[in-house]
Amino acid sequence: MLAFFIERLIVVTYFFNKLPSRSFLAILDIFSNSIRLDFSMAAYLVSLPLLITLISQLYKTKKSIKGFIRVYQYILVILFLLIGWSNLNLYREWGSKISYKAINTFFQFPYEVAISGISLALIYSAIIYILFGYALLKANRYIQAKINWPPNNGNILTKSSIGIMILGLNFLLIRGGWQLSPINVSMAQYSNIPVYNDLSTNTMWQLMQNTMLELRPLKSQYVYFSDKKMDSLLTKPTRNDSIINILKPGINSPNVVLIIVESYTADLIESLGGEKGISPNIEQLIKDGLLFTNIYSTGERTDKGLIAILSSFPSQATRSIIRENLKQVGLPSIAVEFKKKKYHTSFYYGGESEFFGLKSYLLAHSYDNIIDKNAFDKKDFNSKWGAHDNVLFKKHLADMATLKTPFFSTVLTLSNHEPFEIPIAPKYKGNDLSNLFRNTAYYTDLTLGNYFKEASKQPWYNNTLFVIVADHGHRLPKKKYEIWDRRRHRIPLILFGNVLKDEFRGTKNDIIGSQTDIAQTLYTQLGFQTTPSLWSKNLLRANQKDGYAFYDWDNGFGLVGDGFSVSYSEDAKRLIEFKSSDSSINKEEKLNFAKAYMQKIFSDYMKY
Repeated sequence: MLAFFIERLIVVTYFFNKLPSRSFLAILDIFSNSIRLDFSMAAYLVSLPLLITLISQLYKTKKSIKGFIRVYQYILVILFLLIGWSNLNLYREWGSKISYKAINTFFQFPYEVAISGISLALIYSAIIYILFGYALLKANRYIQAKINWPPNNGNILTKSSIGIMILGLNFLLIRGGWQLSPINVSMAQYSNIPVYNDLSTNTMWQLMQNTMLELRPLKSQYVYFSDKKMDSLLTKPTRNDSIINILKPGINSPNVVLIIVESYTADLIESLGGEKGISPNIEQLIKDGLLFTNIYSTGERTDKGLIAILSSFPSQATRSIIRENLKQVGLPSIAVEFKKKKYHTSFYYGGESEFFGLKSYLLAHSYDNIIDKNAFDKKDFNSKWGAHDNVLFKKHLADMATLKTPFFSTVLTLSNHEPFEIPIAPKYKGNDLSNLFRNTAYYTDLTLGNYFKEASKQPWYNNTLFVIVADHGHRLPKKKYEIWDRRRHRIPLILFGNVLKDEFRGTKNDIIGSQTDIAQTLYTQLGFQTTPSLWSKNLLRANQKDGYAFYDWDNGFGLVGDGFSVSYSEDAKRLIEFKSSDSSINKEEKLNFAKAYMQKIFSDYMKY
């Protein structure tokens, strides 16, 4: 219990600036609400030595029991420190706590995960936890030297009676009390502000529960309504809405280049209310293209963003379908639709295409050519992830010059990713994470500018539609948006190229939408006949007031619509935030739609 208290104190101190209220009472609430889960986890941890100790009372084995407890404590301390240290750094970067998925990702891709987190913050926190562990081991040794445990005096009946009482008390602590419902994460969660709930929840207990859930046969944790009720909530009246045609008359089978930019949050772009000077080349593209100002990523990581963009399937919160080969093969695909229209299809990425099961997905979904780090010379590996963006774009230009048109080509950048390295002199000085992030974003923007400058000289350029979108948002550079905040998920979407009608160049579209809407928007403009989908809507329609965007993360989900936003914590089973610019907007109605949407996502995921 002392270890849990001190570890929580470390984390609260580390994230002190994240707390909306830093008063003594607010901090006290974190610690007081943590007690039940802490006791439960402590009881779990002592169960094995307690059981062995009580059984050993039948024999005189005090010395061997002390040896076992000493080894057991060493194992527990090391495990506890690893989990605590990993959780602190994961929470800083992802905004969510350590989970089975995070651990599984590490064992699948240890190198990639390791280089993603390399920073001075990682080293400083490691030093803190090593010193903490040393203190714990010293305290354990001191306590063991002072107490007489296990006792050897007393008859068998007395020992058995006391043993049964102790086991009963331990079970009661594990269960969390006499109440009807056994203890769960919700019992430590008390606030509609997630950071308080995250800090009060025992990390080991939550990880244990999450791992047990993940290892069970798959069952949706998002069931709020009957299937009939769910479908009725999601069914909207059909509307005859006119299509906005943005392509010049006579454009036939234009090439399409889809550029997915790593971590390029709206906060990096001045035209979206972001910082000035980071993205001058993207600003120039905006002046000559069509900018969508209210687009949101469905998830918080690349694997989720790719599926949303390429397969129009929203993020599955606690799951990632691209990693599950038997499921992802059944997904629809934008490349498949282009392939039906006799387009050549290709995918370009400077890193390892095997990461997150990406290569399996691409091979199963009609990509003719897959270009990854294996296509680049070792001398061009100027990043731990693979070839930097300038090398990637040069390769793309060289290959497109030899391709027969029409083509559909996807480019995924990587330079704007941890550990934020660039092959040029930095614009922003210092090793602060925000400035490192600004530098890589500036570099990616520079490579985009160079790419379009060279592409404009190519014969295929005038008949090409470029689509530029981010794979997900980011907490940087502002460091102030929590994972549940819609602003953290806001991203750019730009349509660009000489195929655009002049009246749409340099314009903005304020419809609210998601990455999943990109596919249907392209299909509609290009005249592809596809099956209507709940997940993908045409963004270029006359009525721009009925758009919405759904996003989720490991512990909840959110919905953004015209004049409102709602965020819900699945762990706490409560509303995090509801904002509305119109008092006539019904909070319960919007929340129920978001719940039905999440339920439908997971229901469809399970069917694949």
